Amino acid sequence: MGEYEGVPIRVERVVRRPLRWVRMVAAVVIVAGIGMVLLGLSVGSVGTGEASVIIDPITGKIGGPVLGPRWFLKAPWQTYVNAYVATDKVHMWTDPTTGRIGDFPAIGSLTSDSLAVDVDVTIRWAVDPTKLVDLYRNYPGLDWKGRTIVPLVRGVVRDVIARYKAIDTITRREEIASAITEELAIRLGETRSLVDAISIESVDLRRIELPARFKDAIETKLREEQLMLAAEFNKTRIMIMANASAQARILEAQGEANATLVRASATAEAMRIIAQALGSNSTEETRLAEIYLSLSLLKEIAATGKNVYIIVPTEGVPIIIPLKETE
Repeated sequence: MGEYEGVPIRVERVVRRPLRWVRMVAAVVIVAGIGMVLLGLSVGSVGTGEASVIIDPITGKIGGPVLGPRWFLKAPWQTYVNAYVATDKVHMWTDPTTGRIGDFPAIGSLTSDSLAVDVDVTIRWAVDPTKLVDLYRNYPGLDWKGRTIVPLVRGVVRDVIARYKAIDTITRREEIASAITEELAIRLGETRSLVDAISIESVDLRRIELPARFKDAIETKLREEQLMLAAEFNKTRIMIMANASAQARILEAQGEANATLVRASATAEAMRIIAQALGSNSTEETRLAEIYLSLSLLKEIAATGKNVYIIVPTEGVPIIIPLKETE
C-alpha cells in the first residue's frame, strides 16, 4: 500500500437547479398562447353583402344578424355562419345548340293549346337581413335557393305559360314576364318557411323556345299574310287605276259630247244667219242645211287626205264614198 492508504477521500456532487426566470418565461408563453387562441375564437368576420348569425351551442340560442363588412366579437365557444343577403340570382336556361345549361336547365312548360315550350329565365332577389335568423332556423344549410326558390320558380312559370296560347308567347312576352313576377312574389310571400324574407327584384324572361314545326308554320303563315297583303295592295292599286281610267274616259266623253253640242249649236246658228240673210223659206233652208253639212263633211275628209267618190244626185244630199287605201 502507498502512503495514502487508509486516508479517506471526500467527493462532492453538484446538483444544478432550473433557473426561476426560465419558468416565468414558459408560463408567459403558455398564457399568451392560450390568450391568442381565445382571442382567435372570440373574433369573427363578415364580408361585403353578407350577414352573420351567431350560434351558441351551450344555450342553443341563435343571435345576430351582424351586417358586413366588419369584424365582431363573440364568446370563444360560439360559432357563426355568414349568409349572402345582397342581390342573388339563379339562371335557368338550356342552349338548344350546344346543350349547355345555366345553374338549372330551362323550364319545360305547356301552353293553353297544349304546345310544349322551353322557357329560359333569370330570377334576381335579395334577403331581408332582419329576418335572417328566422330563415336560418328553417334552412340551417343556407339552401333556400335550391330547396324552395327554384321549385317555386318552375311552378309559377308553368302556371303562367299555361294561360297563353303558343302564338301569344311571341307577341305578349312583356305581359308574360310581368305576370311571372307578380305571381312569384305572391308565392314567395305565402311560403311559411321563407318567413317573408325573400323579395323579388327582377324576372328576366330570356327566351321561349317553340318547337321547330311550329316556327315553320308561323313563317309559312307570315309569308302567306305578306302575299295576301301584296295581293290586296295590287287589287286596290288596280281598282284605283281602273277608276281613274274610267273617270278619264267619262270626262273625255263628256268633253266630246259638249264639243259636239257646241259645234251643232254653232252650225245651227250659222245656218240660221245665212238663211236669214238670204231671206229663204223653209224648203230653201232645208236645202241650205244639206249643202252646209256636205261641205263640212268634205272639209273633214280633206283633212284626212283620203280619196273619195262623190255622187251628186239631182235631188238630195250628195253621196260620199271613201276609197280603200292601196299599199
